[in-house]
Amino acid sequence: MYDLTWNDMYQYVLFTRDGPYWQYTRIPFSKFVFASKGRIQDKQNPIKLDEIRNFGITLADDVSCHVKLEIDYIGLECDMYNVEESAYEGYDQTGIRF
Repeated sequence: MYDLTWNDMYQYVLFTRDGPYWQYTRIPFSKFVFASKGRIQDKQNPIKLDEIRNFGITLADDVSCHVKLEIDYIGLECDMYNVEESAYEGYDQTGIRF
């Protein structure tokens, strides 16, 4: 069985600071970008929150060094004031042939 959406995911790139200090980060779902096989897609769709099945963290860097990742807490927060579905522009691609 093969599924065309198998590699579809939403991702967010988080840049961290060096040093011994904790970094607190709040990431709205509207900041995640739609990607497939690691490539950001031209058509961005808002995340369907009721279809989220898992959550993952990937550490990736081209620098060879000692890395220590400590996570104290991961949680979800309902922010009633954030009504943005997508933070990125969408383009009308009707009639465009690739």
